[in-house]
Amino acid sequence: MLTIEQNERLTKVGPGTPMGELMRRYWHPVAVASDLDNDPVKPVC
Repeated sequence: MLTIEQNERLTKVGPGTPMGELMRRYWHPVAVASDLDNDPVKPVC
């Protein structure tokens, strides 16, 4: 089980937080499967 501090380090993603900085460095756009049709290609704008 995680401590409160470990949980907050992993779940807080705001600016200036460790996980927030990680997410901003390695961000990947995603789409919900239900947004895709039979040709599952969604343009990234």
